[in-house]
This record gives sequence, structure tokens and C-alpha cells, in this order.
Amino acid sequence: QLPGGPPSLRPPELPCGSEMHIGGVRVSVSFIVFRWGAAKIPIKYDSHSWGRAEGSTVSAKFMQLFFNRAVVPRLGWDYEVLSVFIQHSDEFAGISPGFLASLCNGRTIV
Repeated sequence: QLPGGPPSLRPPELPCGSEMHIGGVRVSVSFIVFRWGAAKIPIKYDSHSWGRAEGSTVSAKFMQLFFNRAVVPRLGWDYEVLSVFIQHSDEFAGISPGFLASLCNGRTIV
């Protein structure tokens, strides 16, 4: 029997880069990204402090530029990103590395 069960019971293969809420396809690398702030509250920054093009390291703009300029040219779309939003440093103590790793589909986790 093939891994994952009979062909009729296996989920369809989706192209890498697809957003999947359960399961997922195997990718080369899973990135676990820790970001400051609440998931639905945008991070504000001024261009004088952080630069007009890049934004702060916690901003969506910075993340987009990082992956588009550094990751995609090397891996293509063969990766996934798990974002963990932290509002206070005390929250780090409650994070289970094993649980985060269990959510990842990458052959390598960074």
C-alpha cells in the first residue's frame, strides 16, 4: 500500500506555495517566522527610522521583500512560512517547539 492510504483517500496534490489549512504538500523548507504584534493589527513604522523601501523587520512589507528577494530566487516557490505573532516577550515561554515543528511540511525547518 502506498503511504497516505489508497489513492482514492489521499488528498489531491496541490502546487507548492498553495495555502493549506490542514495537511499540505511536502516542500523543501519550512520557515518559522516570529513577528512582534497582533496578527490583525498592522505594524506602523516611519520611513525615516526603517527606510522607505524595506520597512521594519516585523512589517509585512519587510517579510514580502525578504522572501521575494532572498528566498524565491534560490528555492522558487518550494517553501512555506509559519508566522507566529508575539505581543509580549512572556509568550515565548508558552511556545512548544515540537508543536511548531509538527505543523511544518518542509524537509528542512528554519
